[in-house]
Amino acid sequence: MASITKYSLGIASSTGKTIVVVPKDTPLPVQRSLIVTTVEDDQSNIGLVVVLGERPQAEENFQLSRIKLDDIKLCPKGEVEVRLVFRGFVNGLWAVGVQYREGIPEQQLSIIPSAGLSRAELEKVQEKAAQYLEDNKPTEEAVPATEEVIPLPAI
Repeated sequence: MASITKYSLGIASSTGKTIVVVPKDTPLPVQRSLIVTTVEDDQSNIGLVVVLGERPQAEENFQLSRIKLDDIKLCPKGEVEVRLVFRGFVNGLWAVGVQYREGIPEQQLSIIPSAGLSRAELEKVQEKAAQYLEDNKPTEEAVPATEEVIPLPAI
């Protein structure tokens, strides 16, 4: 039997919405990418919040990781583009590759979904998903990950 993702993996947008990078039930291994950018002029960092769950509002999902990308080139908002590459492995581990300056190799960050996620918290994620099953069906408001540039704030 092939491994699949049990929950959607995404990031929080600057408006608080969940941007789904890897949808629930995606076969593993998988690799998906998207591009993010700055929302302010001369923004020196980008805050990336990685979430797990099916809710449209990022704060209603389980926060897996909070990543701060420093040393962003100072320039007008939207000019800097950072490529994020999410890789999911059959063993349940995730890696996020980050490349935000051309010519600089991609940096790898590992995310272990079970780290800090107690059995009670996992059950809470499952209960919320079941409780809001109808609400979690894709709608026209769902924000799928694309190669479009997504603005993210500094932290």
